[in-house]
Amino acid sequence: MLTSRERLGRLFNGEDIDRVPIWLLFPYFPSASYADIWENSSYRPILQKVYDSTDIIERRHFDIGFCFNAHPDIRCESHQSIEDENTVSERRISYGNIELRNSVTKGESGSFVEPFAKKIGDLEKLLAMPYRQAEPQVDWFFKEQEKFGQRGLMAADLGDPLSVFHGLCSETDFVLWCYEETRKVMDFLDAISARTLSAYKFLLERGVADIYWISGSEFACPPMLPPAYFDRLVVRYTKPLVDLVRSYGKKTMIHCHGKIGTVLSGLAAIGTDSHHPLEGPPMGDCTLSQVRQVLGERTILAGNIQLGDLWSATETETEDLVRRTIEEGKQGPFILSITGGPSAPQIDERVVKNYLKIIETALDAGGY
Repeated sequence: MLTSRERLGRLFNGEDIDRVPIWLLFPYFPSASYADIWENSSYRPILQKVYDSTDIIERRHFDIGFCFNAHPDIRCESHQSIEDENTVSERRISYGNIELRNSVTKGESGSFVEPFAKKIGDLEKLLAMPYRQAEPQVDWFFKEQEKFGQRGLMAADLGDPLSVFHGLCSETDFVLWCYEETRKVMDFLDAISARTLSAYKFLLERGVADIYWISGSEFACPPMLPPAYFDRLVVRYTKPLVDLVRSYGKKTMIHCHGKIGTVLSGLAAIGTDSHHPLEGPPMGDCTLSQVRQVLGERTILAGNIQLGDLWSATETETEDLVRRTIEEGKQGPFILSITGGPSAPQIDERVVKNYLKIIETALDAGGY
């Protein structure tokens, strides 16, 4: 039997493997992206099974500065306060007379976010700040990789230029500016793209990671934006990243939620090694077979068990879903995966049983 690292490595190299890899997005090291699964007692019944019987692609983040900018003269300050029983977390980015702020207010009535970029001109302010390429420490990564061992593959998670832009503004302004200020948005993305490529190259030159996880493309998918914008805002900037990573002998995975049916040709043009999470209907709009028909027989598909189904399905329904998904997916290179990681602070007995049923069924049905 292959180790998880061998299994995933052979899959990404187009070689035969013993069974379909099972990736439930559980992190091996602590991650701000997910719940504290080690301290939360509701996850304990499944942790050992996850780490003993599934395959892990471990995503790790790096200190790449604000908007991929690590210039020492740019001040980045954080502050938290209590106002009217609400918790207010504020961040301030400043250089000279340029200052941008964002805040997140959380209370009983919900959350309110004030973005950094409140006007389209704020993007130009960010670019007016002096730039220096980030040179993050990487020694910690190799120490973690050694500890991680044969449990799977290590991934660098840096995102793409569009994810930077999306993180700076409100959802409404994001869509409006893409429509009405396309040229200014693309000027900003052009500048961020150059920085992104430099950051990727810095890590690649040091041999960091087996896989580069690239997220952000979903923000240009319907219903956010019409398909025509996908080529302008995603393919234009993500394909150079994929090409760069491939030139160093590393692999890529595009993470793109949503209805991707109308942008499959754009995803094919990017030419990545793998795609995740490929949501089926009704959350998505195409099946694994339809995706494979466009992306090709060599592209690894990773999906497409909907996270929400774990909360509503019976064990019998989960078993049937896993068997059908594996049967369709293993017609080509495939990773059985869930569309989202363990982000819920608490899970109930139904979810626990469904996680265990996924593993049990996949081990039974996933052999080659």
